[in-house]
Amino acid sequence: SPEAIFDSVKNDRMKWVVAPRKGVSHARNIGIEQASGEFICFLDADDELTAWSLEDRLNILIQEPGIVVDGRVAFPGTGRKLWIPKGNENLLKSLIHLEEDCFCGVTWMVRTADIKDVRFNESLTHSEDLQFCMQLAMKGLSYRFTNTLTYIKHHTQGSAMSNLVGLSDGYKLLFDLLSRWDLPQEWKEAYRKKARRVMLRSYLKEGHYLEALLERKTYLVQ
Repeated sequence: SPEAIFDSVKNDRMKWVVAPRKGVSHARNIGIEQASGEFICFLDADDELTAWSLEDRLNILIQEPGIVVDGRVAFPGTGRKLWIPKGNENLLKSLIHLEEDCFCGVTWMVRTADIKDVRFNESLTHSEDLQFCMQLAMKGLSYRFTNTLTYIKHHTQGSAMSNLVGLSDGYKLLFDLLSRWDLPQEWKEAYRKKARRVMLRSYLKEGHYLEALLERKTYLVQ
């Protein structure tokens, strides 16, 4: 079991915390609250970090304050190509425009001091990682990255249709949250259009033509 593996590692710096089953956002928030080290990064149970993941990102983090540090992400067994970060001068704008230059999930590493007052929205079951990263960008943090592979995302089996519906709902709820933020209106409109386009393509790719049609008519209607 994971707990047995943890118990086999003798290291006083490691802590095992058992939390109620209230979703990934709740679990990550517990992790943030319990963290006592200088730096934080997340790792989902079915994924893995490379042997050099922490060291390579730490080497960048210690050189400059007010940054998050990312790396390349692999998706073995999915046919999806290696994700390579490119960065962006305006991190918040890039995230809201749903650009792929600086976001591939919660694969960032950040100083604990920069994250302690930021939490995952526990009402979101999809796009919660995007909303969390947007909060960090709102704090003025800048994006940096290493060119090495730092994160390996493994495919988790599940209903494709269920995942699509959840993704669509997540985009819509996130748009509702963004509408309350003090942001340029054109940024919000760019998010709305890009999210709708992503969902249309996703439904069509899976052959769900009726859902794509309904999405086109109803998605993020203002």
